[in-house]
Amino acid sequence: MIETNVYILFHIHKDLEEPCTEEVKILGVYSSETTATEARERYKKLYGFDGYPEECFMIDKYEVDVDSNFTTGFVSWIEAT
Repeated sequence: MIETNVYILFHIHKDLEEPCTEEVKILGVYSSETTATEARERYKKLYGFDGYPEECFMIDKYEVDVDSNFTTGFVSWIEAT
């Protein structure tokens, strides 16, 4: 059976120098939640990442070959305000 999902590991935190912004890093794309979790544990020990709490590391599951985001377009922040 072919896996139809991928698991993306992100590191997300508030940018203290720029209010109202987040810094987002995609750390990797994995074939299973287990391998993504193992990668998170490795990253948590690395310099620069080691000072951030667990909640800054996020794993999201995405289905392959499916339009899952912005399927009706998007509105910019300027347009929304």
